[in-house]
Amino acid sequence: MDSSSNFLDLVHNAVHHPDDADRPELLRACGAFLDKSRRIEGDIVKVSRTLAYKAMEWAMYNDDAMSSMKTIYGVFRMMNKINAR
Repeated sequence: MDSSSNFLDLVHNAVHHPDDADRPELLRACGAFLDKSRRIEGDIVKVSRTLAYKAMEWAMYNDDAMSSMKTIYGVFRMMNKINAR
């Protein structure tokens, strides 16, 4: 599984099942995604990077970041649906 798929799967799990989320694995996946996407441009990539930063913040046990992470995850999903058309 590539880093972006793993990252998105882990974020999805964290948003929908925060008590079952693997925070250390989420941190690793976010870091790998950010490293891999560094040279890629585009609005969806910018939103994905923001999502990764918020997920990292939440994964470092700042539970207040969950609200922001959910909002950005919703924006990401909406943008994906629009781009798929």
